[in-house]
Amino acid sequence: MPAKAHILVIDDDANTLASLARAFRLAGHEASVCDNAARAVGTGEGRAAFDLILSDVVMRDATASRCWRI
Repeated sequence: MPAKAHILVIDDDANTLASLARAFRLAGHEASVCDNAARAVGTGEGRAAFDLILSDVVMRDATASRCWRI
């Protein structure tokens, strides 16, 4: 069985966010979600690194580049 990945999904569209998180969880991975860039920046603090960060490129509160500090 492949290793379980910890994936952070960042998207301001609730339907997209829920669909992606559900798909990753059904595939056996751990999915953390954030609905805006500002909240996403603090998500990685105090945790092990994410294996994958999947982000919307343009969100209402910021662009994906703001999340690169995670």
